[in-house]
Amino acid sequence: IIPRDGRRLTYEQLSHAIQKAFNLSPSLGDQLTASAYLLDQGRGWINLHDLNTLNIVQHDASFTRPDIAFCPDQGYPHEDLVDRLLNAASDGEKLTVADFAYYSGLRRAECKASNGQYSMTYSFVHKFFGSGNAALLYSIFGGEVRSLDVFLKQERFPQGWEPKNRERYGHTILQAQKTSLDIEFNIDENQKLRPGDAFLDQRKPVYTVGKLVQV
Repeated sequence: IIPRDGRRLTYEQLSHAIQKAFNLSPSLGDQLTASAYLLDQGRGWINLHDLNTLNIVQHDASFTRPDIAFCPDQGYPHEDLVDRLLNAASDGEKLTVADFAYYSGLRRAECKASNGQYSMTYSFVHKFFGSGNAALLYSIFGGEVRSLDVFLKQERFPQGWEPKNRERYGHTILQAQKTSLDIEFNIDENQKLRPGDAFLDQRKPVYTVGKLVQV
């Protein structure tokens, strides 16, 4: 889809790749890659590692990474955080819009409580961007736990996987924004936690590459 080394990627490459891989409309593909323009310094290309930069693509209260204040290298998913997300599926098989909203609320609340540099309190743009990520996981993967386990942990597609969104001309900006708003407006950082859930204090765990180890 893109070169494995992730280096010198143009916006046309990135946009075309995600359009093809996820069945996105050209306009949505271009919109999702547009923020990378802030990173290219006039070069016309980026390296995937550049996306580590806070609040360009990566953001606090991520589903798959600790906040950058506790984990400067955002290039690797942390399996324990992915498992927490997948365990939020109410039926154990598929994450619903309500499940994504619940888990977003949990992550925002716990990250705000433990991160003195938390950056999303007054930033609706980055909150909405986070809900947009969740919306695409819901629409493109159907929220399927089994597929998301492979995609989010190993950053590859499961064998034989195809996008769940089957629009002839690709998933559109309007469709993506509608689902994003459905998630964002149902997030409650003061919600009652589900049985068995608790806040993670980011000041206590020790983070290693690709893994979260509790002290």
